Amino acid sequence: MMQMGNMETLEVLRAATSKAGEHLGLPLLGTLQPGAPADLVAVRDDPTHNLKNLEYPDLVISGGEIILNNFPAISQPRAAAGDR
Repeated sequence: MMQMGNMETLEVLRAATSKAGEHLGLPLLGTLQPGAPADLVAVRDDPTHNLKNLEYPDLVISGGEIILNNFPAISQPRAAAGDR
């Protein structure tokens, strides 16, 4: 929908991640930093070239737990230094 409004691809990604958190008053939403929700997706192809690359993510992490993993070299997140 946003792409049809002539937004650049990177702007669309920001609107769906960090900018969404700012607008909702949730500054950690859409960020990768301590205390953030730890929800993310990873894809093999660059979504800034084509947003369709996000349709079938290769890795999904929700609440810090791996939900989907099509990257065989990744098993579980490593424990943080303070968790060891």
